[in-house]
Amino acid sequence: MNPPGQPMKRLNFSNTYGKTSNKTRQQLWVIHTGETPLDHGYAASLTRWAAKSGDPYVSWHRFVDPSLVVTWIPLSKGAWHATWANGISIGYEQSGYAKFTRDTWMSAKGKAQMDLLAQQIVDDGIPKDAVRWLSTSEVNAVKAGNRSIKGLCTHAQIDPANRYDPGKGYPKDVLLDWIKHYHPKFPGGDDMPLTDDDIARIWKYRIQRQDGTDRTSSAERMQSGTQIYSYRAQKDTAAIEETLDALVGAVNEIAEKLGTTPVPED
Repeated sequence: MNPPGQPMKRLNFSNTYGKTSNKTRQQLWVIHTGETPLDHGYAASLTRWAAKSGDPYVSWHRFVDPSLVVTWIPLSKGAWHATWANGISIGYEQSGYAKFTRDTWMSAKGKAQMDLLAQQIVDDGIPKDAVRWLSTSEVNAVKAGNRSIKGLCTHAQIDPANRYDPGKGYPKDVLLDWIKHYHPKFPGGDDMPLTDDDIARIWKYRIQRQDGTDRTSSAERMQSGTQIYSYRAQKDTAAIEETLDALVGAVNEIAEKLGTTPVPED
């Protein structure tokens, strides 16, 4: 399932009112729920409520609702959101309740919000090897001092005795897929599987010229590949190369099945 492509809109709160901790390293990307209705306006209103001196003694890095991402505590600082993990994590709050079912999270507003959350996590620089959900045993290992484990986790995994958000119904699989969709180190991902029409276009543009003769030069192959994938703007050269390599492999597999000559490698 592709994300809806929600346009990114951000609001920044710059005054931290001292509600920060020292940031020692980055290992955990912690997902919360703000225990509010799943609706517009809560990212700004809840952050405005917390972004003042004194009570409440809580803070977070990002708060997301279906139409807005509010950025607050700088990523270079720890926020007061995850007890023992404050100094090694980024905290992501979102509108909604931990009691929600998967169907509620997958409503139009829920998907719009999750789309913005996925985009923001990628924009915050999550590395490729951290784009995975950690098991509870891995979170416990981080708590015990392991510095090599990195990944996404829930607030409930940080403090299972007192917290249960974002809840058992939260579609963690969808959020993970959408992070991969936006992440530049996951070219292709699951967002554009090859369809029969794609294969037909690949065969037409990649193997044959319009006069029916085979394409042979690298320049022609690059040109045709650009035609096919022009709507997929890759974010770096490595991603483009990986995409074209995958394309050549797919075409050669088709050529072998059809008993024709594969595309030359050079």
